Amino acid sequence: MAHSSNVSSSDQRLRSYEKHVEMKKNSIFSRLEWINIGPYFNGGRIVDIEAYEKNPHKFIIASASGGLWITENNGLTWRSFFDEESTSSIGDVAISQTDETLIWVGTGEANSLQSSYAGTGIFKSMDSGKTWNNVGLNDTCHISRVIIDPDDNHTVYVAALGQLYRENTERGVFKTTDGGKTWKKVLYISQKTGIVDLTMH
Repeated sequence: MAHSSNVSSSDQRLRSYEKHVEMKKNSIFSRLEWINIGPYFNGGRIVDIEAYEKNPHKFIIASASGGLWITENNGLTWRSFFDEESTSSIGDVAISQTDETLIWVGTGEANSLQSSYAGTGIFKSMDSGKTWNNVGLNDTCHISRVIIDPDDNHTVYVAALGQLYRENTERGVFKTTDGGKTWKKVLYISQKTGIVDLTMH
């Protein structure tokens, strides 16, 4: 496809987000509040649903282009809680069943559509989504699956498609054993081959 020369780099995407934050802070409209007056049904593709085994009324959904949403009353009300980060395009979300405050988010929709937006890496929250830290893999662009080792919250596996319209080496399966401080590529096939799913026995 003829999109390869127009693909932005991860540095460009992060710089544009920093510029957005600066403009938002200095804008004369910064105190303006918006309300939704319709349509009632809006949004797009839901890419993942994660539930807490010990708290079945609490679960999180990830939207391909609409960020993260959480309910703590079995879906009666919802709250968006990934609004201030550098992307709203989500590929997958993972939660810990042993530490309810730990959430991982792989950004970049992994449905491989013309309307799929690249993400800005993988994010981690250790306070139930109040704050987020980008912990790397920025050039993977589209993260399709995140799995937390059920026996070790510091060990996480990430499946990544990579860039959709050109070759790149930041694709395959990545693993961290130190909570995202460092990453090791544990499965790599080629610059043209990404990973779309991952499961753990």
